Amino acid sequence: MSSQLNQTLVKFYEPLPQNDIILPETEWEKFVNEAPSRYGVKWIIKNEHTAVLTSDGRPLIKRGPQIDYIWYKTFICHRSGHKQIRKDIMIGGASGQKRPMQKRSKKDGCPAKIKIISYVNNPGSVSVIYMNTHNHNVGSTEEF
Repeated sequence: MSSQLNQTLVKFYEPLPQNDIILPETEWEKFVNEAPSRYGVKWIIKNEHTAVLTSDGRPLIKRGPQIDYIWYKTFICHRSGHKQIRKDIMIGGASGQKRPMQKRSKKDGCPAKIKIISYVNNPGSVSVIYMNTHNHNVGSTEEF
């Protein structure tokens, strides 16, 4: 019996990094995709921007402030946004019969974001910048 307990491994989530991270440009997608199993948080893409580059690789600026990035992507926490107010009874399927709601929304307005930026002066790597903190317990069993 004790040998069975010793063989059972419980995988815990790692704590989220507290500081910004610099990764090779080829690794940022792996970082985002492994976040649910590694840190217990899922990142959803919110917006992205790619700068128009000149022939020498510098961002083309017609008007406005000088930019120092090639591209960036902003991701939000899977619990950002707000709950939809619904009744506990919903109309279901093609039959139109009423049925109880299957599960409640887990959206709670979480302000946490990450921004992944590829800078002009360091094009082979990206910076992962953490913005704000989560307003919920990250990595709990009820997360997903």
